Formats: sequence, structure tokens, C-alpha cells
Amino acid sequence: ADGQGEGGDGKNEKEEKYSLEFSMLSDTTHTTHVKCLPYNLGDIRLKDIKNSTFALLDVYGAVRLANLENCTVYLGMIKGPLYVENVKDCRIFATARQLRIHDTIGVDFYVHTCSGPIIEHCDKCRFGPRVHEYEGLAAMQKESGLLEINKGKNMYFDVQDFRWLKKMQSPHWSLLDVESGKGGAVSKSECQGVIVRTKEAEIEEAEERRRQREE
Repeated sequence: ADGQGEGGDGKNEKEEKYSLEFSMLSDTTHTTHVKCLPYNLGDIRLKDIKNSTFALLDVYGAVRLANLENCTVYLGMIKGPLYVENVKDCRIFATARQLRIHDTIGVDFYVHTCSGPIIEHCDKCRFGPRVHEYEGLAAMQKESGLLEINKGKNMYFDVQDFRWLKKMQSPHWSLLDVESGKGGAVSKSECQGVIVRTKEAEIEEAEERRRQREE
């Protein structure tokens, strides 16, 4: 994580700036827990990552996921859009005002969205409601205000495929069965009581174990 943005030369392209950015080319499992990154810090980007699990659990402005493969990504509240581009064989958990997906294959989305997800040049994408819990979830929901939009209705099922103009169902996406967990879906029962751990919790437990050893 370097906290630096990337973009064009400022003349012909709009410069993109990110307050936090992770970029890692790796074939080994790497788990990162991130906490306490408030909305006013700006936008977040994860890019060029393989075989990893990320948990960024706070309130953000916008999040961009690019060039991810075989990853699980837990995100907090996103007051703006969640952009997903060139992502393959991943699982994504998030609450966002908007969800826009491009050039993505084989990804399961467990989301709460205020408007229907938009996909383009995608295939084998599956959508279900957000099913996991984590520390501070209720406070972050209140801070973000996302559950007050559209009377709190989750529009995860109203997927718009911009490359499929026929009236029949697009073959490029389907719905996840989180009630039964069929088809490899993460079920609600699996996630009951499951908390994505934060770095602070791990530090506190390590300190407690140290104190017990000293007693």
C-alpha cells in the first residue's frame, strides 16, 4: 500500500487519485485486514492481486477493484460507486450506492446496492444479498446513510446487462441461492455469527495472550 494515485499527464486524461492503493502480483495466499480508513480520506483501489483475501471495513467514497484473480474481498459501506474491472474467479461482499462491472468472469457478488448492478462484457457472474456481518456494521450503516436510500430496498437482483438487448434473460448472469447454499453459494446460515476480523481485534487478543503468559 503506497497511498499514491495514478493517472494521465493532466492534459488529455483526468488524473485519478487514491488515498489508499494495494497492488500485489503474487501466487501465494496473503491476507490483509484494514480498518479505520474514514470516508474523508477519499477513494480506494485494489489492483493486480491474486489468491488473496482483503477486508476493508469502513465507510468509503468509492472503491475500484481491477485485475483481481481468485480473491475474496470484504468491503464496508461505499457511499459512491463500486467499480469492478477485469476480475476473475472472485467473491465480493459489499454495500454500495452503485455497482458497475466490466470485463469480469466467474465472480460471485454478495451485495446490497441502492440501484441495479450494471454489467458489460461479463460472463458467469452471480448476484445475491449481502450475508456477512462484522464489527461496527450497524454504526457504519448509520454513518453511510445507504440503507435510507430507496427505503432500504436491496436492488442486487435488478441486473442490467448492457451487452444483452433482448427481452429474454441474459445468459451472462444469474442469482445466487443464499437460502439453501446450492450451487456453491455462501448461505445465510454459514455466515450467521461470522465476523470478519479486524486488525484491532487481533492485536487485542495478542495482548491478552501475552498478559496471561506473564501472570
